Amino acid sequence: MIVPIRLRDFLIISISLCLVLVFLYFSKKAYLLWFLVFIPIFLAGWVWHRAGAFLVGVVTLVATSTLIYMEIISKSVEIDFPSLFLQLSLGFALIFIGGLGVGKISQVADLEKEIIKQITLKDKATDLFTEKYFQLRLEDEIKRSERFEISFCLLLISVDSLFDYRNTFGIFRTDILLRKIARLMEQCVREIDIVARHRDGFAIILLRAKSHKAMEVAERIRKTIERTEFEGDEVDPQVKKTISIGLAQYPKDAFDENGLLIASQKALIEAIEKGGNQIAFCARSLKEVRI
Repeated sequence: MIVPIRLRDFLIISISLCLVLVFLYFSKKAYLLWFLVFIPIFLAGWVWHRAGAFLVGVVTLVATSTLIYMEIISKSVEIDFPSLFLQLSLGFALIFIGGLGVGKISQVADLEKEIIKQITLKDKATDLFTEKYFQLRLEDEIKRSERFEISFCLLLISVDSLFDYRNTFGIFRTDILLRKIARLMEQCVREIDIVARHRDGFAIILLRAKSHKAMEVAERIRKTIERTEFEGDEVDPQVKKTISIGLAQYPKDAFDENGLLIASQKALIEAIEKGGNQIAFCARSLKEVRI
């Protein structure tokens, strides 16, 4: 696994390597202090894993060997070459192995972090993104919208009469219901859109979409859920369910994250109060849809 090279990491490792080589060159004791090369090698292993440690190790080996050779030639001193060669070979071998070991440890640590990140970002019941992740993405999309002047829409979705379903069929079948609804919603949106849990329902961020396009997506989701049969019990093996959807567009309907959530929530409440199984829009978005 080779991690992307970031400028900061590249500068840190490059500067450390240059400092070591410059010190060895001006100290005129390269054959005594060569072991300092473990610093850039270990740094490369930690940042760029085994491939980075190997690459920087080869560069360091060539550079240090050159400095030692120049030092021996310039001093014209008698040195026990077999002993020096054995010392350097064993030393560099150990440093290489150590650097590769650090790289392996770093790679495993990064993989564990990624796994933990994926676990914490996913809701256990539905395998959708968690509400916390949804909040973070909503903040990011608002910043991106402000920077590039791109609109996006937020859908808040509630399962109609979910409390009654839970009381009738139990928590286990309710989780199955929510999981199936989650899969159906994912099939109705694009891969770039964000489908997440939000309170007892769901939230969808439709990227680069305006109200009229969001209405089409919302209606497709509503019809899909309405036509689907869900698992009940022995008495009612197949159950029909519906959803209510509240829609708002940024920045047309709000100026910040809280305003967008409030606008979508008000629209959702309106859809529920009208009997459910329908879509309600924020007042400004409704004008755009009608046009």
